[in-house]
Amino acid sequence: MLDNLSANYVRFLFTYDPEEGLLRWRNNAGRHGRITSGTVAGRRHKEGYRYVCVGGKLYRSSRLIWLWMTGEWPKHQIDHADRDTTNDKWENLRQATGSQNKANCRKYNRRNASCELKGVQAVQKRKSIRYRAIATKDGVRRHLGYFSTPEEAHAAYMRASEELHGSFADDGKEVA
Repeated sequence: MLDNLSANYVRFLFTYDPEEGLLRWRNNAGRHGRITSGTVAGRRHKEGYRYVCVGGKLYRSSRLIWLWMTGEWPKHQIDHADRDTTNDKWENLRQATGSQNKANCRKYNRRNASCELKGVQAVQKRKSIRYRAIATKDGVRRHLGYFSTPEEAHAAYMRASEELHGSFADDGKEVA
């Protein structure tokens, strides 16, 4: 990703405490200096990500933090290891491909979801219901088999997910 902001410029604009996880304006900013120095930079989006406006362009704060800490723009996406998008502490941020980032997410809430467990679909087979386990990596779906219970299918999904995604594998349950 090519961007015109340098690490030095971001460090000039902001302070960052890795344990606090917040970018703060180093000097007064905004139109006519309305944002005082020390103020937390940016605003939270409805998804929980914090966005910061620099030079009329919006950036996710996690990407600016990556640039601030490493001196380089992330090559891929920034993943929040604990899945809490409000937690921009340095220990919680890591680079991830799109596939890895998707692996480390909760199960999507669909109105017609046939099962509450990630990687599991309920399927009507003749007169009984079976549970199919599916794992995906890089857009390729892998059918893992049919199971008698959703828990067995989810266990098969988790085994495959750990093999495919390593530390990015996630069970999809809500973050407490």
